[in-house]
Amino acid sequence: MGILHIGKKIVIDCVYEDAHDFIKEGLALVKLNGKWGCINNSNEIISPFIYDVALDINWFDSKSSLWVFLDGESGYLDKNGNYSMNETITSDDFIEGLYKNVGENGKYGFLDKETGGYVIPCTYEKAEDFSEGLAHVQLHQKGGFIDKTDREIIPFIYDKCETFLERFIFAEGLANVKFNKKWGFIDRKNNQIIPFKYGEARKFSEGLANVKLQNKWGYIDNTGKEIIPFIYDDAGNFEEGLATVKINNKWGSIDKTGNEIIPPIYDYPHNFHKGISRVEKNGIAGYIDKKGNQFWEDN
Repeated sequence: MGILHIGKKIVIDCVYEDAHDFIKEGLALVKLNGKWGCINNSNEIISPFIYDVALDINWFDSKSSLWVFLDGESGYLDKNGNYSMNETITSDDFIEGLYKNVGENGKYGFLDKETGGYVIPCTYEKAEDFSEGLAHVQLHQKGGFIDKTDREIIPFIYDKCETFLERFIFAEGLANVKFNKKWGFIDRKNNQIIPFKYGEARKFSEGLANVKLQNKWGYIDNTGKEIIPFIYDDAGNFEEGLATVKINNKWGSIDKTGNEIIPPIYDYPHNFHKGISRVEKNGIAGYIDKKGNQFWEDN
């Protein structure tokens, strides 16, 4: 796998087994001989190839961090490739003016952007970033929502986070939550808007939410009406009018009516950003535009 500029020649040779996109600091996680390391955009090694697992957390959040797993412990790489158990915090990492942080007691609280001090103490077992003024937090193995003054807005009655991939978040006025092992949606007053009947549910984006029913994914609107049928093996959020979907172990993209825009022929997709999506096919990385035009490495 190599790294290229769109429509241009390869700028980093095809020597890596896997690679993530470059983040804003000019760094990228790459895999060599079964281990992950970090390079800059000049292909200089910033961090050695010693990590078993590596992710760009920008996959899941608006902030961008390099998360790695070493000797049974997770940690972060800073812009110089240094490993730390704590994430390097910059002003861009604060969401709605607050930053979730793990204290010395192993519990979560929130730092204030202006003062740098805690405005919400480290009392929670898990926490999500603030969204639309509320944050999902976990206490005594149950989830609820607090405001920026640490006031309980939605009681702690919902199922806990099981993995770091689960995210309970308000988006477009509704939050996806899990109750008695089923997913549904509530509003800010804790009214059930969409019933708890789904195997999984992700946040609303551009008016639709991707949900799982009977082991297949589809899309619903904010009334719970099925808009796109449950036929996909996996499905991403809508961005720029398109969503990535998986069928027969391959990825493509659909529009909001379910029409296939990009055929499901790719092994690994990203959502579209400024009209471009990063993809992988047969072990080769490249980019596509919304018309399906492909930009691959030169042979």
